[in-house]
Amino acid sequence: MTFSRMTTATEFEDSSSVESRPQSVESICQSALDPLQRANDKVARVSASLDLLRSGAANPLEGFYGTAMDKNDFAQALRRCLNVRLSRQELDALFASLDVGPLGC
Repeated sequence: MTFSRMTTATEFEDSSSVESRPQSVESICQSALDPLQRANDKVARVSASLDLLRSGAANPLEGFYGTAMDKNDFAQALRRCLNVRLSRQELDALFASLDVGPLGC
């Protein structure tokens, strides 16, 4: 009498089938959001970890102070000051939501 070993489906998976799966639930949720929501989420994650009250530490938001910024200056400040990288769509949406225009309205 011989006994056969039962196998599970996971034993037969190869690397190609694993790569075709979504990376995480977070990546699925992020793809469902519109560009402004994704941009706000990225900035919110970084801002939650900022400690602006540390004595002796440089203020990471200083790059946003001063004269008016165009979209490219804003993207550069996000990268340099907060290490936030946005896609072109996310940058366009976030900049448009924050842009007060030349008259301040």
